[in-house]
Amino acid sequence: MTPPIHVMKVRDAISVAADVARGFGLTVEQPMPLRSTNNAVAWLRPAEVVAKVSVGRSSRLHTELQVAQGLCALGGPVVSPAPELPAMVHCRDGLEMTFWKYHAQPSAAEPPPDRLAQALRRLHTALGQLPASLRASLPSYMEELRFVRSLLSDRTALPATSSADRSLLANTFDRLQARLDGLVSARKSVPIHGSPHPYNVLIVHGESVFIDFETTCMGPVEWDLAHLDEKAEPLFRDWIQPELLWLCRSMASVKTATLCSADIDRGDMREHAEWHLAHVREHVAPNVR
Repeated sequence: MTPPIHVMKVRDAISVAADVARGFGLTVEQPMPLRSTNNAVAWLRPAEVVAKVSVGRSSRLHTELQVAQGLCALGGPVVSPAPELPAMVHCRDGLEMTFWKYHAQPSAAEPPPDRLAQALRRLHTALGQLPASLRASLPSYMEELRFVRSLLSDRTALPATSSADRSLLANTFDRLQARLDGLVSARKSVPIHGSPHPYNVLIVHGESVFIDFETTCMGPVEWDLAHLDEKAEPLFRDWIQPELLWLCRSMASVKTATLCSADIDRGDMREHAEWHLAHVREHVAPNVR
């Protein structure tokens, strides 16, 4: 049976990245694909290097690399670019790619919520110290949400979603957005990760560190906290507005349901789409006015 097109595309992208790494003298015998969303990501074993190749709708690898390098210089809790290759966006066969240091993960890799919250606070402090020119170039967190809304308006974008569920997501999105606009406009936007969920966290030397800074943006701290377990909230009590946090958590579920539904046949996207859709239907839509 022929693999799906997206699987073949990821395999081809990883193969190209492996060839680029070999060109810099690395031994790459059998790349191992890692979890990815908008990119093809693979451990180029046995080298201690991870390749990240852009295969999604748009590439923000340049921005991600700038942010990560700046955070590394500030001692932020982040994974660094791989020292074995030039820290740049490499181009080959029409593909853009970057290379990162590989860290083997323990079997129980998800950190306790309080430790993850501490790491996120350290990350926010470092993000606030990035050069002003870099911070000024970051998009609003609303940029991703505008894309989500465009998917909900496109009847061909979520083929596995019923018209009733699409309307539910769209109507809930609009009601949440109206309330978010009023609260966020009166609150200072700061540099945030944008999507610091557990899949974007690694454990290195027993500490939580972050990856995937393509999502770095300007927005309320509550938007980042919305992607963490509720048990992480106590460490942010002096930073957050409870109503805004609830709205951000609710919008994050609408976003996840939509984006996963748009790519529902890949990996575990269907599972996440169904969970968040049920959450929106049962806990968000009835409670947003």
